[in-house]
Amino acid sequence: MKQIESIYMARIPGGAHFLFVNNVCERAEADAKVKVGAKTELETLRATRDEEDAALALSRKSLLSDTIREADKRREQLYITLRNIAKAYRNYPVESEAAAARRLVQLLKDYAINPRMQRDAETGLMVHLLDDLAGRCAADVATLRLGPLVEALKEVNEQLRSTTERRSDERSAYVVGRLKKARKEADRAYSALVRKVNALAVVGRAEDYAAFIDYVNTEVAHYRREVIPPRKKKEAPLEADPISAPADSGA
Repeated sequence: MKQIESIYMARIPGGAHFLFVNNVCERAEADAKVKVGAKTELETLRATRDEEDAALALSRKSLLSDTIREADKRREQLYITLRNIAKAYRNYPVESEAAAARRLVQLLKDYAINPRMQRDAETGLMVHLLDDLAGRCAADVATLRLGPLVEALKEVNEQLRSTTERRSDERSAYVVGRLKKARKEADRAYSALVRKVNALAVVGRAEDYAAFIDYVNTEVAHYRREVIPPRKKKEAPLEADPISAPADSGA
């Protein structure tokens, strides 16, 4: 009697877990016998699949990502404006202003900030640059009347730093917790579907469910062999997921 073999779902990593659940769900929906015979279990699996998909999407893109992207673009515009003004003033006919511009240009060269560099690295360098602009180079900034521009650059850089920290906190708490919960619910739903199909294969016509069982077992074998990471040598053997194990003939 064909039965769906067990698999320890908790060991399937990352997005591969969603893909496994999604593949089984789609195949069940395409199988007329399974779709009718395990209607309730399939509906539950579909709902948990959708929740896991949403949790994965949120883990890839925080709700704060758009704010960060807009602030980063604004910072780039302000920095380039500061650099261009300083460069242009090097040829100003008033020597005091030209000299101030040359010092600022050299300062910018020393920091070598590239708006295309890694965002957090740019934020860190910008903090130190802004400290210099407000400190030892404050007179040059004042000479070229760049105070409002420097202040705007400081505000947007601080916005980037604080928003990035908030996004990290958000991801490490809510997003991770939601994904973990979604995976567990999907595991339970998958196991319920397995138990139902295995039971139907016993009490009904086994051939009606053979194609679906063969498909799932092929997926299980693939994930065991290619996806699930091997256990460490000192790790105690894991028992098969009790709720994913094949139903006995008395189901």
